[in-house]
Amino acid sequence: MHPRLPQEAGEGVPRGRLRRGQLREQPARSRRLQGQYNAVTGNSSNINASCPPCLDSTTRANLFDTVEGLIDGNNDKIYCTGTTPWGGDDMGNLPPDKATTKCETAVGKAAAKAIACIIKCHKGRASGKFADDTAEDNCESGPDPKSCLSKYDKAVAAPKGYPCDPGLFAFIETNVDAVNGSVLLRRLAERRLPLVHSRGAGGAIGAPLSESPQPSIPVPSPALIRTDLRAPVLTFETETDLTFLGFYSARQRDSHRLRLWEVAGTAHADTYLLVTGPTDLGHSPAAADIVITSAPVPGIITCGTPINSGPQHFVLNAAFAALDRWVRTRKPPARAPRLRVAAGPPRTITRDARGNARGGIRTPQVDVPIAAFAGEQNGSIICRLFGTTTLFDAATLASLCPSHRAYVARFDKATRNAVRAGFLLKPDAKLLRRWAAGSNVGG
Repeated sequence: MHPRLPQEAGEGVPRGRLRRGQLREQPARSRRLQGQYNAVTGNSSNINASCPPCLDSTTRANLFDTVEGLIDGNNDKIYCTGTTPWGGDDMGNLPPDKATTKCETAVGKAAAKAIACIIKCHKGRASGKFADDTAEDNCESGPDPKSCLSKYDKAVAAPKGYPCDPGLFAFIETNVDAVNGSVLLRRLAERRLPLVHSRGAGGAIGAPLSESPQPSIPVPSPALIRTDLRAPVLTFETETDLTFLGFYSARQRDSHRLRLWEVAGTAHADTYLLVTGPTDLGHSPAAADIVITSAPVPGIITCGTPINSGPQHFVLNAAFAALDRWVRTRKPPARAPRLRVAAGPPRTITRDARGNARGGIRTPQVDVPIAAFAGEQNGSIICRLFGTTTLFDAATLASLCPSHRAYVARFDKATRNAVRAGFLLKPDAKLLRRWAAGSNVGG
């Protein structure tokens, strides 16, 4: 989180109001900061020879962009009061008056110190100062007056300042941990956080509970998630899982330990998994590209129809973050609407006039569509799992998107709605907005 003031000050804020002690991240300054970072971490640095493969020179170089994007994309968690947009690729609004500037600047300083404090806790864990993850967590957010959370709470207490987002520290802690070299995934494994995907039908679809030569013990049908245990569970389902893989019969109501997310426009596997994802470093809007291919693995997998290129991975990112926050703060993920299903037989997803699913978690890809995404297609079992993508014809696109400006405005609004609902992360929303702005839709 960084206080910054563009060259042209906003309404009610004199030019240069944030100069003292603040970061003015103009392009030249940003390049200088990146140069300083590269000098410490680049190929000619003292650490180069000792870095492991997971922190090679490319990874270290990309880390700056990741951190910068995360900070820029969440500037509105601090600068939220005004009405004049910050501008550029930063979220947030310029503070409207001196009192607001003082308050929001104080929160920005506290956020920056919280980030540094949490990184110091990571160093303590790496050096052996903290014996386990629990000790490190206490350093970050324990009750001790010296913990990062206690220091942050003291710094933002009135009248010094008050964050626009009461959950700002939890957000900072989660994202600093996530940037800490795949720490998020490591902790998910260590804490055994259950993120359940595409299972629940049981019966003939579920793998047996025994192995040969023992007698076969089939999975109960439906196989339900226990709700009498302490562990929180987030079940993540695509359209394919709900119908073809039979999850519909295993649906359960949300409870204080269970959340069910069903995502419109998704398939069990898609082009992100097979085509785009392997080279996605997390900072390119190309991750939102609609990839039209019926042969995602040439020579090995060829289907009769272009496979799904929907928004699954963006919502899955939000699911991991929400689950991690649930365990850390006991704040449960958002409750999600269910996909609409026709009882059949066979059970099918209810679709709108353009072919996209009704209900479920909504994203800009399905609320401002330029294609129809489905979770199944005819053909081999593997192709049925990959779903379909059907681009709209020129006449349909012209009726939906009369101009590029109109398309971008509607896409941005749908993106903001998904972020507010808790189903998109702000860094991903930033990438999606950049993709829409750079597209030729409506042009």
